[in-house]
Amino acid sequence: MTVDWVTDSGSADRLQQNPLLLRSERITRYDTMRRFMIAGWLLLPVGAWAYHEGPGQDGVQLDLVDAELSAAREAAEAKDWALAVEHYDAALKSLPGLDTPALEHSARRIRLSAAKAKLAELDIEIAAAEEQLAKKKGARAEQAKDEESAATDQVCCWHSIPLPYLSG
Repeated sequence: MTVDWVTDSGSADRLQQNPLLLRSERITRYDTMRRFMIAGWLLLPVGAWAYHEGPGQDGVQLDLVDAELSAAREAAEAKDWALAVEHYDAALKSLPGLDTPALEHSARRIRLSAAKAKLAELDIEIAAAEEQLAKKKGARAEQAKDEESAATDQVCCWHSIPLPYLSG
């Protein structure tokens, strides 16, 4: 039996007598690589935890912002503008620090969407107020028309009396 990693004949004789001695007698580059791989696998959870506690928290906050924006869009599609405005404001407040241009752009887009929802809510309120005003004007016009019709009926009644009867 030939072993290429053993250089002296004494080691080969000991290997033939007891094959378990080979591991304790030699350190090769494969053992070093194995140790690095084991250390890497053991340190991987530590690295993941460090990322989660550090920059991963911004990701968690962005997930919350995304949930708020989804709820705001659903409320806007349902034309519930007050709820949409609340969700847009909550999303804007929960944005992480605006230290990148992408986050600043996102904040501007959220503000714009909130403003559009507020305008839509105001348009609905204005339309309702105009409708009430039109109903009041319509009721007043009907009342004025009825009064005018009653006054015209009285005038017509006085004019329908023959003149000779009035003269004398």
